Amino acid sequence: KEPRRPMFGGVYHDGGMAVATNGVVMFAHKEAYDEAKEGKIITSKGDVIEGKFPDWRGAIPKETIPTGLQTEPLGKNESRKGKKI
Repeated sequence: KEPRRPMFGGVYHDGGMAVATNGVVMFAHKEAYDEAKEGKIITSKGDVIEGKFPDWRGAIPKETIPTGLQTEPLGKNESRKGKKI
């Protein structure tokens, strides 16, 4: 069965960012990639998906609200080791 939105089955390469979404959750990561991938949606098999990727930059709020959540990778902040957050 063909997916209704095939562009959600790949990674979009845009301005140095690799972006993926399932329509609910989005992940954007600054990443070096081959310039040939720029503006394309690529599957894990290396195939190009035809279609328009959603406006992912428009989904990111211009201003953020501090949440108090720890954003450092675990293990980076040794002073918190073994302490409840």
